[in-house]
Amino acid sequence: MLFALSFSLKAQNWKVKISSKVELRTWKLTTKPESEERAISGASIKVLKGTTVVAQTTSDGNGDFTVMVPPNDNFIIEISYTGCNSKRFAISTTGVPQEVSDDPDFTPSFSIGGAIMAKKFPGIDYSGLQNALVKIVYLPKIKNFDDDEAATQQGLATVMKIAEAEQTLMQNFCGNNKSGDVALNKQDCPLAKSLFEKAINLIPGEPYPVEQLPKAELCLKEKADARRKDSLENAGKAAAKLAEEKAKKDKEEEIRIAKEKAATEKAEQEKVAAQKIADEKAAKEKEAAAKVEAERIAKEKAATEKAEQEKLAAQKIADEKAAKEKEAAAKVEAEKIAKEKAAADKVEAERIAKEKAATEKAEQEKLAAQKIADEKAAKEKEAAAKVEAERIAKEKAATEKAEQEKLAAQKIADEKAAKEKEAAGKVEAEKIAKEKAAAEKAEQEKLAAQKATEQKTAKEKEAAAKIEAEKIAKEKAATEKAEQEKLAAQKAAEQKTNKEKEAAAKIEAEKIAKEKIAKEKEATKKAEEEKLAQEKAKKEKEAKEKIVGEKIPEEKIVPVKTEITVVKKEPETISKPVESTSNPGNTETIKSGETKHAVRQELGANKYKDAITRADKYFKARKYREAQSAYEEALRATPDDAYAKTKLAEIEKLLLPK
Repeated sequence: MLFALSFSLKAQNWKVKISSKVELRTWKLTTKPESEERAISGASIKVLKGTTVVAQTTSDGNGDFTVMVPPNDNFIIEISYTGCNSKRFAISTTGVPQEVSDDPDFTPSFSIGGAIMAKKFPGIDYSGLQNALVKIVYLPKIKNFDDDEAATQQGLATVMKIAEAEQTLMQNFCGNNKSGDVALNKQDCPLAKSLFEKAINLIPGEPYPVEQLPKAELCLKEKADARRKDSLENAGKAAAKLAEEKAKKDKEEEIRIAKEKAATEKAEQEKVAAQKIADEKAAKEKEAAAKVEAERIAKEKAATEKAEQEKLAAQKIADEKAAKEKEAAAKVEAEKIAKEKAAADKVEAERIAKEKAATEKAEQEKLAAQKIADEKAAKEKEAAAKVEAERIAKEKAATEKAEQEKLAAQKIADEKAAKEKEAAGKVEAEKIAKEKAAAEKAEQEKLAAQKATEQKTAKEKEAAAKIEAEKIAKEKAATEKAEQEKLAAQKAAEQKTNKEKEAAAKIEAEKIAKEKIAKEKEATKKAEEEKLAQEKAKKEKEAKEKIVGEKIPEEKIVPVKTEITVVKKEPETISKPVESTSNPGNTETIKSGETKHAVRQELGANKYKDAITRADKYFKARKYREAQSAYEEALRATPDDAYAKTKLAEIEKLLLPK
């Protein structure tokens, strides 16, 4: 009992070391937003279990902090700073296997790349920050703590949504300031005042619009004073101007009467000349209209003939395609029959050999061969059905397409006929009637050809069904025959000695063990391929987001960095983590637009070296399963590494059942 208590206490001695850096982002908002970030000291960091503070610290002069989180429970790490939004991160220290926690060298750690604190903007929904932006959990594969990628992506989405809302607000604010300055320069004082007041209402307390507003009000006052001065000067000028205008009007009236008389005579002459020009123009337009109408009729006729030719060409292509598909289906069926015959001959030869040997091993091989033959027959049957279904679907699609094209052509022809009938009269009507008769004849011929095709298809389908029925009957007979042979062989096998049964059982056990190892290896490989595919998709997404972000115009908005960066680290006892957050060779950065949110990871040679070091350590200690996992991790970093492949082959041999 004392030993158990001592062991339990030992298992609880470890804690997770969480470290990060806290920065403060400040904005200078004028006609464009400008941000500045600096490390801050005195930020509060609390480890909470519900509302209870489990651990607490503050950031130092460089903004850095470290906090230790107890084992076997769920906690929230809350970072806060006066006047700023708080940031919350979840960490679960449960799920650490006992053999790992018992290791005296087990000193788990995780680094949150950085937390950026910023003041709140009015009208922005910050409720999403009440949830954890990152979830830190224990990962058995790396035997250390890391972020849950799904939870991290969700947290990044929350921060991005808030950042986008802030960007829109700042863009509107700065846009109003900029437009206000333009209006002020143009002396549009009321508009300038309105824009600066709008900016103040959007983000109260920002100095720029407050400083510009008095300029707009001064502009309004100066304009009002100028209007009053102009009003007094204009009153004196108005009286003198009235007398001058009266004399001017009397003289203008005399001139006007003389001009009107001359204009009347000139207008009469111009009217006669214009009438002559209009008559000539009408004659030319009539002639041009007749020419255009003739050209239109010729074009419509050519279009009709072209549509008919295209329809016939499409029908020919569809017929040729159907013939090729039929030929391909026949070829597939012939190959299938040949394969089935070869398989049947092979099964028969194996059956004779097995009967002659009369051993348990022969019986097992026969059963395996029968299973393969059944699976092959099922696959071939399924493939034939699939080919037939695809052929029918293609034929149906081709028929429907031709019908749609026909209906479209018919609709165009009908509309054309109506227009030509209205424009050209009786002669054009007779032409439309002839074209319609020709179209109907073509339609009848097409329907007749389609009906013949359908009848042909039905016959082919019936023949295929007959062949399939005969094939099923043959397969059934073969199966029954095989079953009888199996029963006879089983009766003979039962007469074998216990020694032969023991040998067969041993062979089967070895086979099962090999299959199990192969399946495990295949499952591991598949999981790795899926993970690599996900990582590749993630990197492609990051690259696209980076390109999109670089295209945001500089005048619209200054890049806004997302408040989370995550650095992935290996256990400190196995390999030294990459501590630099500025070396682009050791980090990957996820970007969205100009937004900064980075998940830093070890890459390339560093990751391979660490994995090989751990693998060799486990191999030397005869912990082959752990070594196998570490060598596979090294291969993922360097896929063609011969050393890792050689060690994995040795481990597979060592893990085979004795």
